[in-house]
Amino acid sequence: MELVKTIELKCGQTYLLKLNDGNVLEVGDVFMSREKGYGTRPYHFSDFENPSDTEKRVMTVCTMAGCPCGCRFCASRKSFVRNLTADEIVGQVEFMIEQGLKRGRNGDPNNSKEFRVLYTRMGEPMINIDNVMESIRILINRYPHIIIGMSTPGYRSAMDKILNDPELAKHLDFQFSLHSTSDEQRDYLFDAKLGGERFNIDEICEYAEKLYQVTNKQVSLNVILLEGYEYDFSKITKKVDPKHIWLRLSPWNLVETSEDEYGFKGLLKLEDVVNKKPVSSSTLKEIIDQIESLKIAYAYAPAIDEEIKNNVACGQALEAFKKEIANI
Repeated sequence: MELVKTIELKCGQTYLLKLNDGNVLEVGDVFMSREKGYGTRPYHFSDFENPSDTEKRVMTVCTMAGCPCGCRFCASRKSFVRNLTADEIVGQVEFMIEQGLKRGRNGDPNNSKEFRVLYTRMGEPMINIDNVMESIRILINRYPHIIIGMSTPGYRSAMDKILNDPELAKHLDFQFSLHSTSDEQRDYLFDAKLGGERFNIDEICEYAEKLYQVTNKQVSLNVILLEGYEYDFSKITKKVDPKHIWLRLSPWNLVETSEDEYGFKGLLKLEDVVNKKPVSSSTLKEIIDQIESLKIAYAYAPAIDEEIKNNVACGQALEAFKKEIANI
């Protein structure tokens, strides 16, 4: 892999990497606090006192060059070129370890108290499940205490493969993309015509319970909060034990034409999370009050200030770079 560009963050780096066939990937290597308090997680990296990758190191990797799915909130939508091999997925992790050494950072992730690799950049991991599972086996063999995070809307055949390998599953933290408690609205957000056989809300609840029984870990439900969308979380708690899930409340990730073309408006503002409680709208306060009344654990998505300022989420860095360098 060849380094194409580095984007510096307060707490790490986002890298653009070129593969042997010329395809470019977007990956991230950051360190942060190990704070676990739901609903109180610091939102600015500047809130952390001397964050160190010996405490918590988080890498984000791609599973595809591009992505076939049509998620309207992602800069990588409808850009699929090919699946990545297991070695190419693992190679992203090894590349970031090497780069960290060059920067004088902790070279061995086994020395980090918490080491996470998140399958959450370009590509839908469930559609490339065989290579993804093989890459996980390689990583847990090299780094026994590693935690693999998987971000996905969920696909039944792929999830069944994971559940049939409980030793592998125990290394995973799952995050299902929810974003609304209306299946009709979710179909629009994800573009139902693309991306294969995606979970509906009932299936998310079903597999959240199955995963909890296998891993004994809460399953995260990621929720992008949007004006005019339905957030009736009692629909969820009727089907899954609230102790088995937690909500990750996320801001709307502005991608090109997201507001002009689709009319999306985010409910969650920077001041909401900086002040630890929603302050910007009565609608948002009602949502938080409902979550707390249902006794569902929740946390605000971290690092919005860095992600938005540097445009490094959901393929944004790569899309910006492609505009700069027309021949990529």
